[in-house]
Formats: sequence, structure tokens, C-alpha cells
Amino acid sequence: MKFKHFIKYVDDIVYKQFFNFMFFVGTRPGEALALKFSDIQGNYVRINKSRSNHKNREIGTTKNFSSNRLVQIDKVLVRDLNDLHDYYIKKYGFDYDFIVFGGMKPLSPTTINRHKIDACKKANIRPITLHQFRHSHATLLISKNIMINEVSRRLGHSKTSTTLDIYTHTDLTQEKRAINTLNSLRYNFFETLVYNFKNLISSILKR
Repeated sequence: MKFKHFIKYVDDIVYKQFFNFMFFVGTRPGEALALKFSDIQGNYVRINKSRSNHKNREIGTTKNFSSNRLVQIDKVLVRDLNDLHDYYIKKYGFDYDFIVFGGMKPLSPTTINRHKIDACKKANIRPITLHQFRHSHATLLISKNIMINEVSRRLGHSKTSTTLDIYTHTDLTQEKRAINTLNSLRYNFFETLVYNFKNLISSILKR
């Protein structure tokens, strides 16, 4: 998996957990950057706001009503986010409702991009966009046969059709299997037709 290779080359703990979160939770970048630790309750994350990508990076509402959601996260990510919180306490010398990805202030999109590009270069893979983490999260779940309505809910889509339109594409392997199946059906049908025709001629000649 390309992500596993990529993440090995992200050295900074804050950026590493940001990219981990994007991949394993599938949020929009603005939703991740708006999170505070008070939004994390046990192994659930409440997503109900988003940070703009403009210079002042103001916090506003999510994209739509369906984007307000409660998403369960895996136990390894829970542990890593707790470690990140402890890191901030040691760094700043006090406990606080820190911004999850940044501490006292959110990460800069420009700096995020720089860390991402640096890691891609070190990993010798093509540069990836932040949206591709979300895309990978969705396609991974779909490939594992997770029901589309659950994938759609996790992504914050208002309709499952949106998820299907964006994240399901023609798989050439599946396409090849489909055409082989059809060819096989046609071949078997033709064989059966010839066999029945020969039997019919044989029975006529015997009369």
C-alpha cells in the first residue's frame, strides 16, 4: 500500500498524525484542521465544523447538514492522538483544549503541502493531493465490501449516489472477468445448440 510507504517518510509527529487521520478517517482537510481534542470522545470523533483555506483560516460550518457526523476511529489512531495531546502538554507546559493538528494554532496548508511533497520525494512516489487521502479511505472501504451507505455516512455525503459517482470506477480486472464470463456463456450456448442440432439430425436420419 502506497500510504504505508509514504507515512514512513513523515518525520514530524504532528504532520504524521494529520496524514494518518486523513487516511484512516477520510475527512475533508478543513474538517480535520478545525478539530479540537474536546471533539474526541473515546474512540469517536465529532465532526461539526470546518476551517477555511483562506489566509485568516476562520472556522465555519461543515459543507452540508450530512457533514455533521460522529465517526468511529480505530484503537491505534486513538492511541496516537492521545500521544499527540501529551506532546502538546510537554511542549507548552500546560493542559488545554488544543487544536488537534497544530496545538495553539492550526497547521498552515502551505506547510502541510511542503511536508507532503518532501515525504513523496523521499518515498520516490508521485506527489499526491490531500483529497487523495480521502479518496483512498473511501476506495479501501468499498474494496472491502463495506456497505456504501456506511462509507457515505463516514464521508459526510448527503446521498449515497454521490459516493458511488465519485469513488467507484471501472476496474479493468473486473471488466475482463465480466467479458470472459459473457464469452463463456456464449460459447457454452453455441456448443449446446450444435449438440442439440446434431442429435436432431441423427434422430431424423434414423427414421
